[in-house]
Amino acid sequence: MCGRYAVAGHVPSISLLLDGVEHRVELDLPESGNLAPTMQGAVIVLEEGVPVQQTMRWGLVPHFAREIGKYSTFNARGETAATSPAYRRSFAQRRCLVPCAGFYEWAKVEDAKKKVPHFFSLADGSMMMMAGLWDRARIDGQDLLSYTIVTTTPNDLVGQFHHRMAVILQQEDWGAWLDPDLNDVSVVQEFVKPLAPELMQERVVTL
Repeated sequence: MCGRYAVAGHVPSISLLLDGVEHRVELDLPESGNLAPTMQGAVIVLEEGVPVQQTMRWGLVPHFAREIGKYSTFNARGETAATSPAYRRSFAQRRCLVPCAGFYEWAKVEDAKKKVPHFFSLADGSMMMMAGLWDRARIDGQDLLSYTIVTTTPNDLVGQFHHRMAVILQQEDWGAWLDPDLNDVSVVQEFVKPLAPELMQERVVTL
């Protein structure tokens, strides 16, 4: 699962291919070393065919909801998202990218009273892009934009600490993940897989 992550605010822009056209997305990411569910997070979505940064609530509230309380889901299980009432429309047409420096998992240490946080990032130090889904709900007369992070089975590195991990997309897949014209869920499902462990690194951190 992905219950906490860190945002890399120093990344000025990213480049992605969408329908064979290169797009440069300007980013203004607020620095956050420990982003938690229900907080506001930065995601990349398509607006009129152009990728842009948006700020949304982490914890997807589906379009049919009339209140937040019953629908506050920060992770979506990638294997079932295509058929889940809360996620299936988003999985087909409302996918987003969640930029970050990396994510955390906590593990027990012998003789320690508290679990120790481990930070997972890309081995080359570049920005990580997690696969997300977003939706728009009408709550108390106002539009609420929210997102969730898609998870999958872990690779050998993350699997030492947790039985789930975020779906991490490689750069050549960013545009396809965003593309709403790619609505064949069997094709979208192919993105739901763990990143190769050799592309990641892990270290103990203090929060």
